[in-house]
Amino acid sequence: MTATYRVRKSNNAQVINDLQKQLYDSDELPVFAMDDREWWVVWHGEVSVAYAALRITGSCAWFSICGVVEAHRGHGLQKRLITARLAFAKKKGIASVYTYTINGNHPSARSLIHKGFVPCTPPAEHYGCWAGVRDVLYWKREL
Repeated sequence: MTATYRVRKSNNAQVINDLQKQLYDSDELPVFAMDDREWWVVWHGEVSVAYAALRITGSCAWFSICGVVEAHRGHGLQKRLITARLAFAKKKGIASVYTYTINGNHPSARSLIHKGFVPCTPPAEHYGCWAGVRDVLYWKREL
C-alpha cells in the first residue's frame, strides 16, 4: 500500500527542528519560537516531509516559513500547506495574509499565485517582521 500525504497541525518542536536541519544546510539554524507561531507538518506515512508556519499579528497573518524535503517536491505539498494556513487564518478572523519569496524562487511564487496571492508592499506597521530581509518579493492575500 502506498503511503499518502497528510497535513497536520503540530507543536512538536523536535519534528520541526529536525525538518529545519534537513532542509537548510547550516550550523547556524534560526531558532523558531514555538509559542508565537502556528505550525503544520506534512507526513508521508510515518515520516515528516514538509512544514510551514503562520504568525498572527493583530488583524494580519504572516507565513513565516515553508519547506518541503527535496525528494517530496512536485506533489503539491506547499499548496496544501498554504491552503491549511489560509483556512486557519480565516477561521481566526484574519483579514489579510502576507508572505515573501526570495527572488528567483519561482516554484514558491507560482504556488502563491495559484492560491490567490498578489505582489504587494507590506504595511509599514508590520514591516519590522521581516526587517533585514533582502532581495525578496512580498505577497498578499485578502481573506
